[in-house]
Amino acid sequence: KNGIKCKYAPMGCNVQHSNYSGVVVTPRNTTKWKYPNWYKNLHKQRVNHKKPKPNPTRMDVYYFDHGNAAYYQTTDSPPTITTELVAEKTESYAKKFWAEIFGTLYIGCAFITSFILQFFRLILHAIIRPLTISMLQLMSDYFLKPCLVTAFNAIVQPPIIFIYNIATSLR
Repeated sequence: KNGIKCKYAPMGCNVQHSNYSGVVVTPRNTTKWKYPNWYKNLHKQRVNHKKPKPNPTRMDVYYFDHGNAAYYQTTDSPPTITTELVAEKTESYAKKFWAEIFGTLYIGCAFITSFILQFFRLILHAIIRPLTISMLQLMSDYFLKPCLVTAFNAIVQPPIIFIYNIATSLR
C-alpha cells in the first residue's frame, strides 16, 4: 500500500502500514542486510494508528524463531554420557573410513570403465569401420555396378533404341 523505507530493515525491504495498525515487512532482497538485528528496532518506526475499517479478513504478522532442542528436555541438567560422545566420534571416523575405501573402489571402477570404453572405440574405429567401408566399396565395384550395367544394356537400352529407330524412320 503506502510502503516506506525502513532504515533498520534489510536493504531492499519495505515496511508497509496497514489499516489495522500492524506492520508488515516485505523483503525484496534479503541476502544483503544492512543491519543484522533490524527486526529488533521495528518498535522505533512510526505506525499509522487509524481505526481499522470493518474487514472480515484480518492478517497479522507472526515472528517465528528457530527452535531449541533444550526446550523439550524434561530434566534441567541431563548427565553427560561419555559413551554417546565416543559413539558419535566412532561414527564419524567410520564414515570417513568407508568413504575412503569406496572412493578407492570408485577410482578402480572409473579406470576399468574407461578401459572398456576405449577398447570398444578401438574395435569400432580400427576394425569394424574399415571393414564395413571396404566391404561396401568391394560390393559396389565388383557386384552392384556390373549388375546395373548388365541390366541397362540387356533390358533398358534395346527397347529405347528400337523406339528411337522407329521414330526416326517415320519422320
